[in-house]
Amino acid sequence: MQRHPALVIGAFAVGLIAQPAMADGDFSFDYRVEPASADKLSIDTCAEITKRTTQTPGYVQSVNREAGKLVTITGGPSAGGSAFIVHCIASDDKTVYVVQALDYRGRKAEAAAFADKIRDALKAGE
Repeated sequence: MQRHPALVIGAFAVGLIAQPAMADGDFSFDYRVEPASADKLSIDTCAEITKRTTQTPGYVQSVNREAGKLVTITGGPSAGGSAFIVHCIASDDKTVYVVQALDYRGRKAEAAAFADKIRDALKAGE
């Protein structure tokens, strides 16, 4: 599988930035990274599953696409307090999805459960 240094560096940078905030208990960050066969889960299917799974009353979503390479879905409650980011990445014969859930209310368990919900829906769609 081809490595994506920008993703590794980006994830590391987010981890470094998040460290001081996590110390006070107000911020939590959970993420899941999974590869899937592109034959079973394309980046477009990944995006559609994510959009359906994260459609919750009071939530907003945004979708950005780089044709054939990357789809990023972001969103969260319109009132704020948490957010999610899902990257669906085409890599050779794989689709890699990166699910991130952030919470600014000190509810780590909820952020982790939301990340798991998205990951589980994507796994079921494979």
